[in-house]
Amino acid sequence: MLIRASRARLALGLALAALTSLLTLMIPGWVGRLSDEINGPAILLGAGMSGTLTQALLFVGLLVGRTVCGFLSSYALGTAAARTVTHLRQDLYNRFLYAPIAFHDRQPSAGLIAALTADAGFVEQSLNAALPAVAQHLPVILLGTLLAYLTNPTLTAMLIVVSVPFILIVGLAGQRVRWIAQQGQDVLAHAAVAGQEGLLGLRFIKGLGREGWAVKRFNELLDQLLDFKRRRVLWMSLLETALPLGAIIGVLTVAWLVRQQLADNTMTRAGFVTFVSYLAIIAASARPLLSAYTGVESMLGAADRLSRLTHELGAPEDVQAGKPLPLLCLHPDALTGGGAIAFHQVSFTFGGEATQPHEPFRGVRQLSLNLEAGEVVSITGHNGAGKSTVAQLLLRFYPPDQGSITLDGVSANLVALADWRRRFALVSRDPVIFGVSIFENLQLGRPTATMADIEQVAKAVGLHAFISSLPQGYQTQVGEAGVRLSAGQRQRIALARVFLQDPAVVVLDEATHSLDAESEALFWAALMAWKRNRTLIVISHQPIDGLPLTRVIHMAHGHILSNTVLRVDASPAAMMS
Repeated sequence: MLIRASRARLALGLALAALTSLLTLMIPGWVGRLSDEINGPAILLGAGMSGTLTQALLFVGLLVGRTVCGFLSSYALGTAAARTVTHLRQDLYNRFLYAPIAFHDRQPSAGLIAALTADAGFVEQSLNAALPAVAQHLPVILLGTLLAYLTNPTLTAMLIVVSVPFILIVGLAGQRVRWIAQQGQDVLAHAAVAGQEGLLGLRFIKGLGREGWAVKRFNELLDQLLDFKRRRVLWMSLLETALPLGAIIGVLTVAWLVRQQLADNTMTRAGFVTFVSYLAIIAASARPLLSAYTGVESMLGAADRLSRLTHELGAPEDVQAGKPLPLLCLHPDALTGGGAIAFHQVSFTFGGEATQPHEPFRGVRQLSLNLEAGEVVSITGHNGAGKSTVAQLLLRFYPPDQGSITLDGVSANLVALADWRRRFALVSRDPVIFGVSIFENLQLGRPTATMADIEQVAKAVGLHAFISSLPQGYQTQVGEAGVRLSAGQRQRIALARVFLQDPAVVVLDEATHSLDAESEALFWAALMAWKRNRTLIVISHQPIDGLPLTRVIHMAHGHILSNTVLRVDASPAAMMS
């Protein structure tokens, strides 16, 4: 699949590599013929000069053609490798985003980033070096050995026998290099996690004066990585030492046999020159092929890690599978609309395993709940009570282990995931703000929103005046995770996105936990002015003062302890009264 987009370029590169190999293998024959002509009687008597010059010019053309084909082959194969790895990165990132949340619970984000950057980069680097080398030099060695055998079977057979121990050493070293590369990439991923955590928690670390601890943790992992690199260099040095030794032994063997054959007149001058030329070409191709082999083994080590990662990914979420929900009427003047939620004997445990007796329960048990459309519901309880689990089940981040959830009487299992999630909006205590402009952050709520739409919701949440005072207005870059904005401004951007999204149900999970009293009051005032007929689910430790709640639910240990109905009339008019 990944090769498909580059297969034409790859085929061209391989064809040019084959042509390069063919032209390379023609060189010894030309050298032998030129040697015979230069030392022949015609040249010695001063005749036949024009024919020799023609042969020499053709030989130069052969060299030029071989050089051009080699360049074009390397370029085609190199760009094919770059395209392949680009598609690999795109495919991985796509699969990461569409993977179930349970996968991301097991995999740290920094490790996934390391796979996208370091592992894929290592594959690209190895492919760039290995593809041209293997395509050009492996055929040269194989065909060159065959032609050398046809030229002089005895010498070639002896060289093959001498080469066998060195080939075995190369194979053993390659396997070790592959294992070392795999382990090194794993350590590099752990180092990326440690580095990311240290930088993300920089203020906390500085506040405690624990910079030394963070540096030590990161450096220990780098020391492990250095140890793996040292082992790789050790095996590479062994190969670099073994190759010249094998070459010396081969040369001495050839020299001894050539001396015997010349003494016996069983080898001609042209045969000698041709055989030595083949031998020189084979030797010249051996070193780059050896480097390519070790590069391929290193690449396979990184590829093994990527393979394990993609195996753990499993099947991606199919957000389009299922039926679309009926379009809900959410016009501001409408008095009725969707948003009725029901939990039917829902049970869920994080990890899908039964909790041990000594471990705190994480999930919900036999949860049954019916909420009318347009209600304002407060779900309270201590940490671990199951409040946030309800929110995550509503968004279908996890499937229930048992039971079912319905929206307006339609079971979640029957509805396309993308369509279901469009009916919900989640605002958490730490809103996600991307390092792009304010306009782009707001437009995430509705990609088709115009500037007029953006300004309208910004006014609704009380951000328009602040944004307009900035030199670049809505195009102002907010920095990584919105670091240039205050907590209240980040939360109001998240609320403005909800307004643009226009969902049927809004889930607020500790949404105002980090806001001061004034910012919190502005937040709730803006939300209630916009609410109309939508269902609001407010998750907090205690009920929020001043909200026109219709129901207060108290949870503990995954159960509903109390479900108190405060107001029966949940119509928009009642909500705004």
